[in-house]
Amino acid sequence: MTPPPAAPPAATPAPSLDPASHAEMIRLTLNALPHLPNTTEAGKAAAREAVVALLAHLGPRDPVEAMLATQLVLAHYHAVITFCRMALGDLPINLHHRYQSKAIALSRMCQTAIHDLQRRQGGAGQTVAARRASVPQAQPAAAADIMARLAAAMPKSDPGEPAPRPAGAAPVEGRHERRRREYFERRQAAAAARSPGLGADAIETAVMQLVAAEVAARAAAPVAVAA
Repeated sequence: MTPPPAAPPAATPAPSLDPASHAEMIRLTLNALPHLPNTTEAGKAAAREAVVALLAHLGPRDPVEAMLATQLVLAHYHAVITFCRMALGDLPINLHHRYQSKAIALSRMCQTAIHDLQRRQGGAGQTVAARRASVPQAQPAAAADIMARLAAAMPKSDPGEPAPRPAGAAPVEGRHERRRREYFERRQAAAAARSPGLGADAIETAVMQLVAAEVAARAAAPVAVAA
């Protein structure tokens, strides 16, 4: 007589993150959350709600996964804020490159944390729905409501952005163009001081000759070679 098939093993209940670790994860993440300088209090509150919703979606089940979720969220937000700071266009070129390197490093850190968290959660064969159910839900506001509140909280005028120019206005002078203009103005003033009786054309010719002489002198200077 064929024995009856063995009953399938009972599903192991998904581990749940303890309330103390959950509260500490939320507290540390919100305390380290970056904001742009012109963000209003309403905008900061909406961002905190979005962060709580993101942590709930990640569904950490133990303190180690809570640590990875915190690193993931903070690396993402700090990278985005760094990219926003670069977009203002008021940074010197060396700081721009430094900000760019930091933003790329933070983005890679975020990707690494995502892979580590997915590997830990996927190893137990737990579904996304079970992971979400195992985390105490903070009941965040709906996504549409959060986006509407963020849009309403954004300042009407950003002090870091230039004011809109009227049609037909001259193009805005860039940093390098301003430096070249100031350089020639200094040389023009020096030439005018040496020869006060010269006209504008003669002064411009003297400035061009002076600049050409400086370029030739720099090209002819010996290059120091390290021993």
